[in-house]
Amino acid sequence: MKNLYKVLIFCCFATQIFGQNPFPEMKSGVISWDSLKVKSADGKHRRLLLPQSSTTHLKLFSVHATTQDAGAKPNPPHPNKDADELLIIREGKIKFTIGNQTKIMEAGDVAVVLSDEMHGLENVGDTQATYYVFRYQSRNPTDLERGKKAGGSLLLKKSELTFKPHDKGGRRDFYNRPTTQCSVFEMHTTAPNAGLESHQPHTHATEEALLITKGTVTMVIDCKIYQAKAGDLVLLSSNIPHALINTSGTQCEYFAFTWR
Repeated sequence: MKNLYKVLIFCCFATQIFGQNPFPEMKSGVISWDSLKVKSADGKHRRLLLPQSSTTHLKLFSVHATTQDAGAKPNPPHPNKDADELLIIREGKIKFTIGNQTKIMEAGDVAVVLSDEMHGLENVGDTQATYYVFRYQSRNPTDLERGKKAGGSLLLKKSELTFKPHDKGGRRDFYNRPTTQCSVFEMHTTAPNAGLESHQPHTHATEEALLITKGTVTMVIDCKIYQAKAGDLVLLSSNIPHALINTSGTQCEYFAFTWR
């Protein structure tokens, strides 16, 4: 409780300093997985977490989740015009192809699909497969050459990335480089120990999104308290004071990503 009071005091003070969010299009807060409506057709089930929105740095930003039944017919390979996509696997076994790269992706794995890259995926398991799709388009023109120079699209297996333990828990770095839409796109997972604040209360100019993948947390966002658990999405606008406290009995874990 001491941590929570400290966070609230900071957030209320910071709000007075920084003022209201100058870019209100993307609302800060927690989107609960359990509250999402499901639209189903042809063995696929879609949940909309964030309709198309704008942010300080992005012309368009949207988030949805798709669940494919075992044996569901996959969509044909296709490119995205003037938009990048970040996909995070929630459950199941998915065969993912970008260009000439193909990997079997499972829970915690990530695909970064840059603009104009042919890509497709298929549920190759014997259970449902679910994945989140974060789609984003910059306020600046698409820069295909910048994306290519940075290394292009990626299929990232969680098991192939190093977990770096520290005294408060641990961290796993996924991605930190330019894309066709962003000069910087950084993504990692954090696993704070039980009862700890992941970070001191703070603000930053870049927006941030957190996807909780394990455990439960308390979020303090702009003087408001939210509860979140595995599957929930946290959205943080530019210069909004925030902090996260692990309320699980063990380590929790979440993806965090920022862009500009």
